[in-house]
Amino acid sequence: MKSILSIAFIFSAFLSFGQIGFRTEIGTAGTFTFEDIKSAGFGLNVEPKILFGKRMAIGGRIESNFLYGGTINEFGSEQEVGTTFRNGILGKLDYSLPLGTGYKRLMFGVMGGLYTIRGIGDKGDPILNVPSSRGFGFAPELGFASGSFKISLIYHFAPSFNVIYTTSPTSSLALSEEVSGNYFLINLTANLFSLGEDEH
Repeated sequence: MKSILSIAFIFSAFLSFGQIGFRTEIGTAGTFTFEDIKSAGFGLNVEPKILFGKRMAIGGRIESNFLYGGTINEFGSEQEVGTTFRNGILGKLDYSLPLGTGYKRLMFGVMGGLYTIRGIGDKGDPILNVPSSRGFGFAPELGFASGSFKISLIYHFAPSFNVIYTTSPTSSLALSEEVSGNYFLINLTANLFSLGEDEH
């Protein structure tokens, strides 16, 4: 019991002096792919994290991105593809550098974890479809924060996935092509909740 009380006292002291804090950020993003599939969409994300001093934070990131189809050149000609969801459950490490006076920071981050890609498919003829797939990947982040807001650029090195090509809904002939799962975000986040954080 004494050891538990001691740990609680030390943690409370660190929290009181701003050495350890908690923050939860919510954000929205413009989502883009530039490689095998060219498409664009939007995403939503949340980041709970533990702050260590004013420079380092460790936490997680949950994100969901919706891409409005796009085009692909993997089957001999340019084809339209259906919409896809790209979701991530990631661990995250942040490091920030103060910029002058006030609460302005240059942010560096790296994250990694499990990605899931689900395709809604295409109703055209020929038909291109994206079966659900998952795998591990990572992403670097570079951003600028001022007060409770942050804008950043994130490039996800996500696992590749298959696109299935059929000439018609009744055709038994199907071709499969592996394509890049990487995607790029322009991310805007805001501080939803914080505890024990000194912003000045």
